[in-house]
Amino acid sequence: MNNKRGGKRIGAGRKKGLASISAEKAREYTVKRIAEELEPLLTGQIELAKGLYTEIEDEQEGIKKVYQKAPDYRVGAFLLNQLIGKAKETSDINIEGSFSLSKLAQMREESRKQEST
Repeated sequence: MNNKRGGKRIGAGRKKGLASISAEKAREYTVKRIAEELEPLLTGQIELAKGLYTEIEDEQEGIKKVYQKAPDYRVGAFLLNQLIGKAKETSDINIEGSFSLSKLAQMREESRKQEST
């Protein structure tokens, strides 16, 4: 029987693997580029975590200015997380028991009886 109200259509939907293939290629390229520049990247991150001094020559005034960038705690935290691992952010909670409206109503009645005496 031919149903005109939907159902499975042959060839419909997103093609399997197209997005994941391009994402995997992008990941491979990213890993390759980071690996090529790993030493200067790590050095820069460590320097940023400690704080930076930058020297700029002002041509109009003819003097050199030195600026200090304060240590960036986020970069330091990132580097520590890479070294020792990131702390677990989720907690496993196991709550046993059940909720009963009749039990709650019974407890309420008992409480009212105690208040009235």
